[in-house]
Amino acid sequence: VQEDGSKVNTSKELSKTKKIDGLEISNIRLVENNNVSQVVADVKNPTNKTLGDFQIDIIAIDKNGNEIVRIGGYIDRVSAGETVQLNASATVDFANAYDFKVEKK
Repeated sequence: VQEDGSKVNTSKELSKTKKIDGLEISNIRLVENNNVSQVVADVKNPTNKTLGDFQIDIIAIDKNGNEIVRIGGYIDRVSAGETVQLNASATVDFANAYDFKVEKK
C-alpha cells in the first residue's frame, strides 16, 4: 500500500515475460486506487516486422489458477524493435492477483 492509498502488486509471477503473437509483454504492474485497478506493461516487438493491431483479454488469476476477472484491451501496431506501453483498467479490485494471462480475441 502506497502513501496515497493505492495498492501495488508485488507478485514475482508478474515479473515474468508473457508472449503473444511474437510480442513480449514485460515490466507488468498492477495498481489499484479508489476501486479502479490498472494494468500497465511494456509491449516489445523483437522481430523485424510490424506486429499487433488486435484485441486481447487480460485474465487476472489467483494462486490456485482461478480467474478473478477478464478485462478487454487492445494492442496497437508495434513497429519492428519498438516498445510501447499497454494500459487497461477496470472498476474491479484485482490488484491482489497472483498472475495473469493474455489471450488474443
